[in-house]
Amino acid sequence: MKKTKSVVKITSFLLLSFLAATNVIAQEFDSDFTDSDSEDFSDSSFDSSFGDSDFSSWDFDSDSGTAFSASANLSADIRYYFDGNDSKDGTNIENWTDFTNLPVEANPSATVNLGYSGKVDAEVTFNVNESTISDYPEDIIDELLLRSYFGDNFILEVGKMKTVWGKGDKLHVFDNFNADNYTDFIIPDYNDRRIATPMVRASYAFPFSSNLNVEAVYTPFLPVDRFSTSDRWTPAQVASIKNTITTSATTAITNATTALEEARIEALTASELKARVAANDSSAQNALVTLVNNAVNNGYISVTSDEVVAYMAAKGETDSDKAEKAVAAAKYEAYINAKLASANLSYITALNAATALSADSSCIYPNTKLLQYGQFGVRATFSVGSVDLGASYYYGHYKQPSFNEEKYTTWISDYMAGNTSDYTFLSYDRKQTFALESAFNVWNFGTRWELCYNLTDDLDGSDPYIHNNSIGYLGGFDIDLPFWNANINVQETGLIYLYGDKINSNHDSNKNDVDYNVNGISNNKLVVNFSTSFVNERIVPECTVMFGFENADLVVMPKVTFRPQDTLTFTASGLAMWCRDENSEFYAWKDNSFVSLAATINF
Repeated sequence: MKKTKSVVKITSFLLLSFLAATNVIAQEFDSDFTDSDSEDFSDSSFDSSFGDSDFSSWDFDSDSGTAFSASANLSADIRYYFDGNDSKDGTNIENWTDFTNLPVEANPSATVNLGYSGKVDAEVTFNVNESTISDYPEDIIDELLLRSYFGDNFILEVGKMKTVWGKGDKLHVFDNFNADNYTDFIIPDYNDRRIATPMVRASYAFPFSSNLNVEAVYTPFLPVDRFSTSDRWTPAQVASIKNTITTSATTAITNATTALEEARIEALTASELKARVAANDSSAQNALVTLVNNAVNNGYISVTSDEVVAYMAAKGETDSDKAEKAVAAAKYEAYINAKLASANLSYITALNAATALSADSSCIYPNTKLLQYGQFGVRATFSVGSVDLGASYYYGHYKQPSFNEEKYTTWISDYMAGNTSDYTFLSYDRKQTFALESAFNVWNFGTRWELCYNLTDDLDGSDPYIHNNSIGYLGGFDIDLPFWNANINVQETGLIYLYGDKINSNHDSNKNDVDYNVNGISNNKLVVNFSTSFVNERIVPECTVMFGFENADLVVMPKVTFRPQDTLTFTASGLAMWCRDENSEFYAWKDNSFVSLAATINF
């Protein structure tokens, strides 16, 4: 906690200093308005993920051959959720006109970009918002890049970076290196929800060809996708795992409580009988004898002849039968006390384990910051005439975990007993991806294509707890329309798991195959974006529609951007979602439709 507070204080001071400086400088220099998420068909092998930021107007020392650059923006949006029964006071919203009862969220954020250009380039982006401050303080440094040039053809980059592979437009099927932040669903643009990770990236342009570039990327560990765990954007799978763990922990506590109560009753019974035996109560004596005999017969206690002889010598007892019963009674009392202590310890251990699990669920995930989780890939891009082509290879892991129910049973038993395990029931499956990509024009249509094969350790599809091999694909086009400066972008993306018969067979045999879906072994989505602009692109309406074929999910995301000045932008946006039934992929979020108002100031 102290470390987090220190980071926040230092970062806040830096932000205030940078903002004050850029506010003064902004009076002398103009900042260009750019679309940070625009993409085209040009090869991106040499493009930095910081290329979206325009530092050209902030040249502080161009005469010396070096240049410092700085820019910043402040933004805030207010979001009103209007669908379903999640109102601010918990009541059902039957009438959408009852705006006073709508739940509201406010999300301020600040971003600062700093750059240095010389013989070695350096760039860093700071991003401060509620999530980075409270949950992910390491992401206050959003990206950091050091770039070195070796001759005219070789570039080496090191830092915390984002890299994009594939020709798709904000949709990709083999862009594997960076994980995604889904804590706000898919509302942020593609590059904004990507999580920067430490990596080394090398690019080489072959001198005998003007368009053949080879890029190699290595990350020392595995970044994983982030999901909400306790708010309105919690995925159904995460909620299911959380419910399974909660139920198991509750059951373990209940069983420990029952065992403790039984031990307490047994101890009280033995103590009472012992007192009544001392008072020569024959019925109590017979009952105690029965309990002791049961303990002896069940192997809970044993009485040896040496113990009987020792007792007779110590007590001056001449009746060996009576001495044997006395020894057995004493050992039975000790057994009951030990059983009571053990039951009490089990109860406390289970309670503490459940409390710890509730406070920090990170223990259920494997540690991916190990060398064995490193990622590596190589990509070649080139052109043949007017056709852009590419081929790539990736070696790493899936960013979302697979659930192994067999391991879970052992894990939860060990964990609730206070034992740490060297394994976990969640695992990030290893995979290799072989991919091809292409982009070219057909008449006025700009087309884009991606195709990949994902190879996992489950070569024949027989292991229900490892992803099967799969084929991913993307195809789409965009075209400028002859009115309103309009453009329409259409893309279809999908994934097909192989060995579907074994997936269904595992499901039928009551094994929760990680690839099983009630709606089939494929997942296809159509995404359409329509955009236009007016008044010299100062008013930009657009709408994105996504439809899932197998799961019948429909998401509509309209947006209107108004830029009265180059440094000021207002945005009105929203999201509406419909699902066919509870088997739909987005059913857990069916009540999350909203409208949003935002403002952004660029320095």
